[in-house]
Amino acid sequence: MKISKTKILIILLLISGIIALRFSPITEYLSFQNFVKYKQEFKDLVNNNYLISVLLYILTYILINIFMLPSAAILTLAGGFIFGIFLGTLYINIGATAGAVIGFLGSRYLFGHWVQETYKDKLIKFNQNLKDNGAYYLFIIRLIPVIPFFLINILAGLTKIRLFTFAWTTALGIIPISLIYTFAGKQIETISKPSDIFSQKIILAFILLVLVSLLPIIFNKIKNKHKK
Repeated sequence: MKISKTKILIILLLISGIIALRFSPITEYLSFQNFVKYKQEFKDLVNNNYLISVLLYILTYILINIFMLPSAAILTLAGGFIFGIFLGTLYINIGATAGAVIGFLGSRYLFGHWVQETYKDKLIKFNQNLKDNGAYYLFIIRLIPVIPFFLINILAGLTKIRLFTFAWTTALGIIPISLIYTFAGKQIETISKPSDIFSQKIILAFILLVLVSLLPIIFNKIKNKHKK
């Protein structure tokens, strides 16, 4: 099964867009230093144009996910500072989930069907395992902050995971890390450099998040060991 010329063109355009944005001034505009410098202006702008600001924030989050820009962490911190912990988490969740779904569908359209057709026989066991445990795997992976967000979207699109399963596991799985980041973002009022954000409480929260995400895996291994 060959990849069509239309898909190749879309891939080339997407790669070109990613490269162009990576080397454009947008990465500087979305830097931590730039946000801290103009944080009060951003907050005033949001207060005066709340609904439009929320829509623009969500749209920016979606675009950052689609084009894999390294600005999601800064945007998440900004969400905590501007909108507060819970509303910030809500808006982040909407933008991140929507961006993830678009990335997932794009990956499935461009590569997923080709991968499944080309390696159909070799993927039988893999696909069956995902059918039985796919939601569990996706949810656990979303809890682990070190795995790149966009990479999960792309790889999931290559599988036969259902769109609904991908969407709800993403929406639920990113809540803990979003809460931690938005909580950290609330401290921007009193800091001058990124390292100041990560207080002992924040570092402890990250450690607990990783430990919680590993518990189901450890439990699974112990259960399988007893079965043997």
